[in-house]
Amino acid sequence: MSSVIGANAIKVDGRTLRSERTHKRIIDAVIQLVEEGNPHLRTAEIAERAEVSVRSIFQHFPDLEALYLSVADAQLRAILADLQPVQSEGPLDARVHGLVAERAKLSERILPMRKLAARFEASSDAATARARFGRDVQRRRSEIAFKSELALLPESERKQLLDAIQAATDTDAWALLRHHTKLEVAQAEQVWRRLVLALVRDATGTIGKAETQSAS
Repeated sequence: MSSVIGANAIKVDGRTLRSERTHKRIIDAVIQLVEEGNPHLRTAEIAERAEVSVRSIFQHFPDLEALYLSVADAQLRAILADLQPVQSEGPLDARVHGLVAERAKLSERILPMRKLAARFEASSDAATARARFGRDVQRRRSEIAFKSELALLPESERKQLLDAIQAATDTDAWALLRHHTKLEVAQAEQVWRRLVLALVRDATGTIGKAETQSAS
């Protein structure tokens, strides 16, 4: 009797592992196709890349929105796993440089997925929630990087500064610099550094001080 139970458990485990591998292949196929420049995916293309049937895709995901959400979750998990501690002490210029370098790298990484995300965010609360979570993570990291400057400000101005940094360094702003303005990565990073540094100095009233010190 126990041998029968053991054999059944092995069969179940084997089916589960195959199902998990298929699930991952489908998600990986979407990411690969989007990163290759194809945000308008058809299920036949996904199936061919994942080496599964179209039917198999819809056995794992009830619709394309569910597939996109799984892809977004997979990418988000990978990004969070790669994040390093935020530099919260030292010269302002160095902290700005570190934060911008990280945010530029992440924006470049997720930019291809933004076009796919746009298909769902307008009509999907779940997709909008994923985007909001990503932006909340970025905002929190800005708070850590500039905690000494933010501590100098009243609450309303702290919020305004964080809002300004968020708007200036959003992935959509990166898309503007990279694809519409046609800047190289290093050039776009330089623009972001100037923007963030100016915003922090303006909020804390240090622009005039910096100019006075440089003049003397």
